[in-house]
Formats: sequence, structure tokens, C-alpha cells
Amino acid sequence: MAGKGFLALFNTPDRIEVTDDGAFWIDIKTSLTADDYEHAQRVLFGKMAMKGGDLSATPDTISYQHELVFRAVVDWNLTDEDGDLLPLEPEKAKHDSIRRIPQSIFIDLYNRVNKASSARSSGDELQFRDDGSTESPGDESSTGEVPVAPEVSD
Repeated sequence: MAGKGFLALFNTPDRIEVTDDGAFWIDIKTSLTADDYEHAQRVLFGKMAMKGGDLSATPDTISYQHELVFRAVVDWNLTDEDGDLLPLEPEKAKHDSIRRIPQSIFIDLYNRVNKASSARSSGDELQFRDDGSTESPGDESSTGEVPVAPEVSD
């Protein structure tokens, strides 16, 4: 793997074709950074208040989802009704552009970002550690799957 560093493994964007003919597409990060998640968490719990000496937070899940999608989108060729490119710069314009995309596409983007941030399965972890050439101790099969334990009745 000459010439490629560790972070390069996580920087290749994923192109999502958003129309059946492939005319319109969105490139998203395949892996968000810790900084991306920190910003999203700050948006999620950004509305905090003191009530009777207790700190309370009102989660804003809509803004959290928007921030994750904002951080994931790296490029696109989406246009408005007149055929003008929806801008991705500066940040405010990118936020406004994301708010204009159809909800079904937004949800698809969010689900992809959320799935990419899910914990690795044991098989993925084995492959990540050693390219899957070695099994870890225990009852895991060569696929890295852990067998389901039988149910125990009372």
C-alpha cells in the first residue's frame, strides 16, 4: 500500500445516483471523522437550560440529522428548478441547499451516513485487524460470526 496513509483508507467518497438515469448524483464521505460527530453532537444538545439548579437539554434530532448529512456531502451536481447548481459553499449556502433536497433523498443520505457509523461486526473487526486471515479465539467461525447462544428458560 505504498503512498497511501491510514486516513486515505477512509477518504474515498461514495457516489449515490439519485435519479434512475444517473444524471444527478451526490458524493458522500464513507466515514465521518470524530470532529464531524462532535459538531453533530453539539447541534443535538445545543439547547441547554438551567431549571431549578438542574441542567436540562432538549435534543434536536432534526438538526442532528441535518448536521450529519451536511458533514457527509462532499460534492454533487444537483440543480434547482432553473437548472442552476445548488451551492455547497459557503457553509450557509450548503445548509440551505441541503434543506431544499427532497425528503426521501435526505432520509436515504442520513440512513447511509448512520449505517456507516455503526459499530463493526465481529467479522469486520477480524478483517480490519488482520485481513481475515486469522481467527480470533472462541467459537467464531471462519466468517467471524459468533454463533447464537440457545435460549435458556426459567
